[in-house]
Amino acid sequence: MINSLLNSKALLFFMVFLSKFVNRGTLQVTQKLVSLGGVLTLMAIAFHAALGMLGGAIRGLLSRRVGAVQWQSRCMALVLVLLAVRL
Repeated sequence: MINSLLNSKALLFFMVFLSKFVNRGTLQVTQKLVSLGGVLTLMAIAFHAALGMLGGAIRGLLSRRVGAVQWQSRCMALVLVLLAVRL
């Protein structure tokens, strides 16, 4: 979360995106922005947790198969070679 606070693009996104959902005429603008930011943070935590669990499940399936591990290593080598050629 601290990383997001130091990222200028993320701060700009929060200011532009979240301000669309807050009425400027009310006195609780800060409170609403903080609560919307909190909801967005909780959604991001849930998404990344689900993504991590899915990655762990896929890793468990692939690590049991020797052919899949070799295929994964070759694909990763190909990606790295293509990135090196691109540079």
